[in-house]
Amino acid sequence: MIKAIIFDLDGTLIRLPIDYNKIQNMLRELFGTTENFTPLIATIIKKSQDDKEKISKAFELICREELSSIDKMEIIDGALSLLKDIQSQKIILSLITMQCKEAVTRILSKLNVGNNMFSIIISRDESYDRLDQIKKTVEKLSVATNEVIVIGDRIHDIKSAQQVGCKSILVNRKKTGINVETTIVEKLIDLDIIQIIS
Repeated sequence: MIKAIIFDLDGTLIRLPIDYNKIQNMLRELFGTTENFTPLIATIIKKSQDDKEKISKAFELICREELSSIDKMEIIDGALSLLKDIQSQKIILSLITMQCKEAVTRILSKLNVGNNMFSIIISRDESYDRLDQIKKTVEKLSVATNEVIVIGDRIHDIKSAQQVGCKSILVNRKKTGINVETTIVEKLIDLDIIQIIS
């Protein structure tokens, strides 16, 4: 029986029109390189060589861009009704995100979901590793890993969930070319949560 659902934020519940080209240019300048930062967070950590000040500066740059994109944020079709449906089933909701804490606070305010919608929220400020974010959330939830579903839009979300022992759902992705065993839903609005949790 499912007792908790952990949602990713950007790409899963909302879409932030972040200018990643601008971020790449600023990061190349900060780190004195011509190389791309792909994947973004992992490359920042690697290139910083454990320089906490450089990591902090890089994350501040990204946070500014995240905050400036919120006014043009798109709420993914079906996201709010899905969250309310899950809440009505007495399932614990949690949120993990690679956005900064300030951006998350503003996004949730704009979504108008209330402070009690998510029992646990872990942003990039608490952890910038998806596997660690899921582990920490499950520990705080005090439920068995097989009683938790992680819903995200990236293969890395799914693989991280599976490493922890959680069930997983990949949303907002085409089913073709996906070589990971998980439930795949091309549009969030098509997710039948009652069927999933029963």
